[in-house]
Amino acid sequence: MGESGGRATQVVVVVLAALVGAAAVFVVLNPPGAGGSGLSRDTAVESSSPAGSPSGAASPIDEEPLGSEAPVPEPTAPPTSDPLTPLPDVPRTLEVDFTTQDLPRRGWSSISVGEGRTGIARADGALRHGEKVENAPAKGVVETELEAPVQRIGAEIRFAESGFSPSGFVALTISEASVVQALEAEQPLPRSGVRLVAAPGRWALVVVDPSAEAPETLLLTGEFDDANLGRSQSYDVRRQEGTVWVTDPSGATSQITDDRIADWSGAVAGWELIETRGDQTPAAFRGIWAG
Repeated sequence: MGESGGRATQVVVVVLAALVGAAAVFVVLNPPGAGGSGLSRDTAVESSSPAGSPSGAASPIDEEPLGSEAPVPEPTAPPTSDPLTPLPDVPRTLEVDFTTQDLPRRGWSSISVGEGRTGIARADGALRHGEKVENAPAKGVVETELEAPVQRIGAEIRFAESGFSPSGFVALTISEASVVQALEAEQPLPRSGVRLVAAPGRWALVVVDPSAEAPETLLLTGEFDDANLGRSQSYDVRRQEGTVWVTDPSGATSQITDDRIADWSGAVAGWELIETRGDQTPAAFRGIWAG
């Protein structure tokens, strides 16, 4: 595989940064590209929970070994204090309950990249990553294309139990074009107007432009106490033009507006299982939905 192919199939890396009194931040790395990127447009943020922590700065690109920490970028301007606007009424036009059914054969595509695990498929009532092959990172993706731009995406997630093996991560993505096809063809990944990355009790929202020097721009983060929620946790993300509402498993909703959300959101909805280190136990999807 050539250098460009290796970059196109580079496993997504999630960098955790925890500061005292601040939410943990995930910086999700996509294949690097040429050109610069920054927050050139105003970003408005509102949150129904003090756990939501906004940032308008571009996410740092971390080239250290997996598991390293990166600093939390400082906001370019203080967040607004306006109350949340009402959630848009977006029906679930697509829903798969893996506790009772397999992924439909038609209209869906999937891929698994990285050397850690192979395949992504339904097993034991959930969509799971395949058997461990090596002590290395891996990512599994399933996606489908709706008839119109995606305005809602969500999932019920089963994170790995706490213990000696930490849980892997998940990502929910609204993209301009197919991520799976780009990975298969070893081409640059498409832009994404919505990318939510989550681990137990923590999440982050970014927009993605793989051609930029800093592919991800961090828009919003959240942290909540999941001690009484169990390991099955649901996220629901709704979009209306350039505004996104994230409802986390605690029931808190955070809101942000950014022009790139509208510009880079297309009809492709994707769900990802990610392990950034070989010692992580993969999370699993018990159900997914979009609209």
